[in-house]
Amino acid sequence: MINEIIGEKVMGLCCDIGHANLAKRDILKDINDVKKNLFAFHLHNNYGYDPKKNVWRSDKHYSLLNGNINIEEILLLLKKINYNKE
Repeated sequence: MINEIIGEKVMGLCCDIGHANLAKRDILKDINDVKKNLFAFHLHNNYGYDPKKNVWRSDKHYSLLNGNINIEEILLLLKKINYNKE
């Protein structure tokens, strides 16, 4: 609505992949569903939910390669959808 009032795209969505992982979201599907409105990413990794132990991991902000989020899949999808925000 704000974008329409102003007449240009000045607002969009920030995808926080760590929080999506904690919420057991399908991150790739979510990115595809909102790709036209993506403005930013909060990139970090964590261990989310551990079904083997039936426990939630805390919202740690680990480096991209330290956790159970498949960062490579996400980056490949961003390339595929031509995500190009600065």
